[in-house]
Amino acid sequence: MNSGLVREFEKLLGPSSVLYRPEDLLLYEYDGSVVKGRPDLVVFPDSSKEVSRIVRLAAGYNIPIVGRGAGTGLSGGALARTGGVMLVFARMNRILALDTENQRAVVQPGVVNYELTRAAEPYGLYFAPDPSSWKSCTIGGNVAENAGGPHTLAYGVTTNHVTALQLVLPDGEIVRLGGPHGDTPGYDLTGLFVGSEGTLTGSGAITKSGGRVVKNVTGYDLHKLLIGSLGTLAVITCLNFRTFPAPLAGSRGFVASFPNAEGALALRRAIAQSPLTPLTLDIVSPGLAQIFATQAPATPEIAVFPGENRDVGSNSLPPIGDWFHPCEWHLCAAFAGTPEVLDRYKRDLSRLAGESGAISTASSTTRRAPPCGDASAKLFPCCSSPRPSSASSN
Repeated sequence: MNSGLVREFEKLLGPSSVLYRPEDLLLYEYDGSVVKGRPDLVVFPDSSKEVSRIVRLAAGYNIPIVGRGAGTGLSGGALARTGGVMLVFARMNRILALDTENQRAVVQPGVVNYELTRAAEPYGLYFAPDPSSWKSCTIGGNVAENAGGPHTLAYGVTTNHVTALQLVLPDGEIVRLGGPHGDTPGYDLTGLFVGSEGTLTGSGAITKSGGRVVKNVTGYDLHKLLIGSLGTLAVITCLNFRTFPAPLAGSRGFVASFPNAEGALALRRAIAQSPLTPLTLDIVSPGLAQIFATQAPATPEIAVFPGENRDVGSNSLPPIGDWFHPCEWHLCAAFAGTPEVLDRYKRDLSRLAGESGAISTASSTTRRAPPCGDASAKLFPCCSSPRPSSASSN
């Protein structure tokens, strides 16, 4: 990297916000994938205006820019494959607003996914997209990759939750598409950038699209073009999201065991053809069940929804083999709603499992739930404590 350019970035951001030594760049040459790409320079912006200045300066030298959140992605989207300047959003990690009346949140791209749900929890709300790295991945990375998770079944992937974006374009201008109040006429550009991995910007213009309103339907819905574009269209510096009310009675887990894969798949088809809409639906093979039985941690995963028990000691947990038997196939479902809805799900799932040839079924019918480590927790978002004694067999 040109020493003169390094000095310009240090003058722009301060020496503590610029990395250029080879030993400092090593950490940023990889993400969760198997490929590598070392940047020539790493910078840590603190605001949209700083991002705009960085983009302008890099554009003046015709240097590529790559955005990076937590580096947990598996696609290589946060790697500088051809060198250039890497924008790390670790310092842009603030939740700017929680509009509880409209169930909207305004955040910077460096906010950790998990932290947004925890911030919304006191208001009875939660953020639905939940990739497996939800406790470490950032919102900006989720948008760039259009990340999903087990709750995709019920709530969709990230693109279904973005309502507005602020973007930095190649010329350094800060552009705001949409506004915080009212239905905004004109092109709805948010979907254009989500998932573009910053490839639509380069000159430094800051753009904002969408709004904080519940209904925003006027004009072309271009937000979706950006979500999942891996940052190839713009640098996103602020995002508006929808949140959801937490279920009144929390969530419950259900497991059905089968002697073969055909039975588990038959139950999956029966659920898909029924009126039931579970939060998550997973099939566990005997090999995966063996891993759960021998390698899963004893400590349960935290609860997904506000108000659910997260303080269960590991001493109270039964062997995970009580839920997953290595010689059997399992279908695991999670569901949420009012007490009446929870009772209906348990009854209907048990009936469908029996019709599909299940050996046995078990459900968390009280506040207590199956044991969950990081892997199995997503199958049971209730995740409280031991297997209930009311588990039934067919």
